[in-house]
Amino acid sequence: MRSGAFHDPAVVYRSTTAEIAAIVSAYYDRINGEQRAENMRAGTIAGMILNQHRRKKTDKWWTWEDFFADPTQEHMTDEERREAKIEEEARKIMQLFGGGNQNDGNG
Repeated sequence: MRSGAFHDPAVVYRSTTAEIAAIVSAYYDRINGEQRAENMRAGTIAGMILNQHRRKKTDKWWTWEDFFADPTQEHMTDEERREAKIEEEARKIMQLFGGGNQNDGNG
């Protein structure tokens, strides 16, 4: 038996556009989380293979992020990445609690 809002058309027809947007957003967040988990597993295995061939203490330790970097943040510094992550989390919290329009500067 399948579960989920989009398997029953009546649920979609009764939903508001905001509810549909929330369902779609949650769906894509889940898919992105699953893809990230797959990338972590594959990258960890690749890192383990490369790390077992390290000979000197100065050789690089490989992590999964060396193989699956976020393409939107490749040009950013560490500080810019941290700020972007904080801003994204703040935006999600504001949306969760029904915050105002993020473009008007009033939060």
